[in-house]
Amino acid sequence: QAPRWERVEGVNGDDVPARQMAVMGFREATGEVLLFGGNGADGMPRNDLWSFNPSTGAWTEITPASGPQPAPRFSLVGGVDQHADRFVIFGGELADDVIVSDLWIFDFATRSWEELKFANGSPVPEKRYGHAGGVVTFSDNSTFLIASHGFAS
Repeated sequence: QAPRWERVEGVNGDDVPARQMAVMGFREATGEVLLFGGNGADGMPRNDLWSFNPSTGAWTEITPASGPQPAPRFSLVGGVDQHADRFVIFGGELADDVIVSDLWIFDFATRSWEELKFANGSPVPEKRYGHAGGVVTFSDNSTFLIASHGFAS
């Protein structure tokens, strides 16, 4: 049978508040689809992380342990580092038209966020939003975050 698109409804209807310009990823370890951030129906950016289990049709909010978290944002890139089982986000736009080039990692084992800092002297990507990209994990377990185009500050 040829591949086809199919609408999937959550078991509880609209469990996740409406979103636009969020980032999504697929977590191979659990078979879940992840959603982070984006603008809510009120137009304000969010910084929540959700998982969708296609087998059960259930959305679950992943509540981080205490500690730092990325600022609410939209129009960012990200995805899952399949080797390390972490969710990665980069850049985007915050409230009040603030553009960022920060890099954050969510570790599923510790349920915590960590901002990764660029090494001294290394080139830092330009602040941007509306870019395309994602996270790619290769068979040698190397992982790359790719971000291209978009709008710079």
